[in-house]
Amino acid sequence: MNTAAHSIGHRLGARLAFLGLLASSALTPTAAGAATLVWLAPDRAPQGPFRVGLVGLDARGVARECAAKVSASGATIEELAVEGQVRTFSVHPASPSPSAVRLEAQQAEARAVATVELGPSGSRLELKAIPARPVKGQDVSVQLEIAVLGEGPSAPVLRSNVGSIEELKPLGGGRFSATYRLPRERYPEVAIVVAFAPWPHADASEGAFGALAIPLSSSVVLPGRSEARAQVAVEIAGRTFGPVPVDAQGGFEVPVVVPPGHRFGTAFTTDRLGNRRAKQVDLRLPPTDQIACVANPTSLPADGASKARVVCLATDPFGAPVSKAKVSAKAKLGRLAGPRPRGLAYEWEYTAPASVDAIADELAFDFPAGGTQSRERLEPRFRSLPVAHARLDISPQPVFVGSSASAALAATDRAGRPVGVQPRLAAQRGSLSPFESGDGGLLVARYQSPSQPGADLTDRIQGQVLAAPGSVPARLRFSAADGQGSRLLVRAEGIAGEPVEGLSLELLGAAPAITDANGVASFALPAIASAPHAVETFECSVSDRPALRARAFRYVSAQGLRLFPEEGPFEPLALERSVQLAPAVPVDVRLELTAKGLRASVLDVSGRTLKGRKISWSVTRAGGTPVALEAAREEPDGTVFVPFASPVAGPVSASVSDTESGVFAAEETVLP
Repeated sequence: MNTAAHSIGHRLGARLAFLGLLASSALTPTAAGAATLVWLAPDRAPQGPFRVGLVGLDARGVARECAAKVSASGATIEELAVEGQVRTFSVHPASPSPSAVRLEAQQAEARAVATVELGPSGSRLELKAIPARPVKGQDVSVQLEIAVLGEGPSAPVLRSNVGSIEELKPLGGGRFSATYRLPRERYPEVAIVVAFAPWPHADASEGAFGALAIPLSSSVVLPGRSEARAQVAVEIAGRTFGPVPVDAQGGFEVPVVVPPGHRFGTAFTTDRLGNRRAKQVDLRLPPTDQIACVANPTSLPADGASKARVVCLATDPFGAPVSKAKVSAKAKLGRLAGPRPRGLAYEWEYTAPASVDAIADELAFDFPAGGTQSRERLEPRFRSLPVAHARLDISPQPVFVGSSASAALAATDRAGRPVGVQPRLAAQRGSLSPFESGDGGLLVARYQSPSQPGADLTDRIQGQVLAAPGSVPARLRFSAADGQGSRLLVRAEGIAGEPVEGLSLELLGAAPAITDANGVASFALPAIASAPHAVETFECSVSDRPALRARAFRYVSAQGLRLFPEEGPFEPLALERSVQLAPAVPVDVRLELTAKGLRASVLDVSGRTLKGRKISWSVTRAGGTPVALEAAREEPDGTVFVPFASPVAGPVSASVSDTESGVFAAEETVLP
């Protein structure tokens, strides 16, 4: 272990996240001066594709490109680009996913091996219902106890085929409680509760799955007719109810409890002489829903790559899981791959579409053997991607000194869909009010012009447009703040790439750093050890979710300290907009030529339309020929509209003058 890092960890008495030298590779000793190979890889990764690096070191520990042959056990490995002196690879675990992937590299006598564990460590989910066999007509709700065992459990996502699940509460130590409320229908059925605890974060598609079949019996009174004065008993599922006496009119009622799946019972009638008869009774139970599915995440970006996992359990009418159940699955917009067995359940991998206007997809899962009512419908919602384009419009322009104008900010993702943003904009000379939500997904504000406009009669609005913050961190990304390796920037992002603000991150065992509005936290790294150098491994984790962690590697190159992976810079979208100013005037005259006529208005310095102002106007064709006009009318908002007497097309000029102030405006246009 690096001495400096060791002393830091000892002094702070905190969990040491500097993992030391060559932490990700097992090395075979080599002859002096021969190349050393080092895998730059995580110790644990999701079961989907992940990226690794490979670097060669000379005798002084300085990185250089290597030509090693690489291989992987339990996965395929695809070479990507070279970043600095690091060869990068995409590792694709086999299906079904193994518990670990083994990476090997060989060049002459130099050899490196790295083992990457896949998925959560020893994760499993257990469900318990209290009472275990509730009865409709007697019980209203059931207490669910959920235990998520393993590394870094997230709160589980729960669904049921019938009834509802409410009040999920954490109890600590990976334990949770929830309330299951029985459905109102009185017939017996099986409640299938399915649960998924995502790892390593709440929006992950990997994690632990659990299911519980809760038989919902029904307490009912079974009426019938038989011989007067006889005794009647009913046996259902091995349990006898009664006997009850038959009244003088031949009627009887037997209180029974009917468990799900048992369509028939047996009625035993004993007459006054002791003769006993048995008769099968059809309980006339309706078919019930025999499938339940759970998906995670329940919302994801429509980027053509983001994935969710769907797990379904089908049962027989008694609640026993059906082996080799045939479940059909269909997605309206995205893609479903599967099914694959998962214990007694089945799972599918859902991939979101690349770009859609819809707000959600429609997933249909049907279990025909359970009847037409055995069907599940899930609707994963689509999230917007981070802001990629932003446009700021100032209207009207020019803005007269001392007056104000409307500012409208439109922000879209790379697919052109409106997205929420955090504008951090300011005017150089004037001022800009805080932005508020407007119509059509716009953000609106007021621009106030400066009292001294300057010689060039322009102002400039500039700043940054940050993506709207997320609340669930899904990944950590790294960048060297200074282009070298003395300071590390870590960005926390959600699954759509949105920044997560206010998140506590840990590195080096030092005091946690809090992410800013752009999701970025900064850490100072210890000085590099003297030659021979080695690759250093730094691990960053989320303070309250240590399962969500990532590794950065620092090495020495001929150009200085370098970092892998280098994923920055983490700069928000920059925006700049010039504003045309005009000398102060008592009023502002505006006009608009349309195919139907001339619209004019007189505004005060604050941009409000003045009603009742006397104005004069003129409209001519090319060459100066006047356009015939009808009588003008003042609209309720104070604007004046002058209709054309007949349709007008081609080049047209118009001017409008405010009689009191003498301020006028003119416009030339070509009408269609």
